[in-house]
Amino acid sequence: RMEEALMKTCIHYGPIAMRDPENYEARANLMWTSTWAINDMLKCGRPVTWSVHAIEHQLSAYYEVTHGVGLAVLTPHWMRKVLSEQTVDDFAMFARNVWHVEEEDSYKAAEEGIRELEAFFRVELPETLREAGVKDQRYFQNMAEKAMPFLKDTYVALTKDDVIDLYEKSF
Repeated sequence: RMEEALMKTCIHYGPIAMRDPENYEARANLMWTSTWAINDMLKCGRPVTWSVHAIEHQLSAYYEVTHGVGLAVLTPHWMRKVLSEQTVDDFAMFARNVWHVEEEDSYKAAEEGIRELEAFFRVELPETLREAGVKDQRYFQNMAEKAMPFLKDTYVALTKDDVIDLYEKSF
């Protein structure tokens, strides 16, 4: 629930800060939220192994893409890739608790939540890697290989081909 609260804070204050960069309350709340999101407090009691972070780190290493922009482009594609019987309840809970999706069917709710997240990102951020400044796909294979050591014991196991496919779908 704490992760959901942090997301809802970003959803509330992000647009305010974008419209009015001098809005101290919005910026302070986003900074406070960022601090809680990165300080490992959310890991207490359970491992957090979101593979999309390791996949994005390679993107930032090879191309001039900031971590946040890379995550905004990759995350919806990653969520769709890993949506399955194993993950559907988590993603449906995210959709219902963060985006107030009322759909009873868990798969439909999860898909709606992914669309809501994607729409939120698209207001200010690129939708594709190409829009983010990635001009070619020549490093995708190398990036996937370098990401693999960081993808052990993650939320959903991914192969090198899965990672390449994720980059390609995001391109």
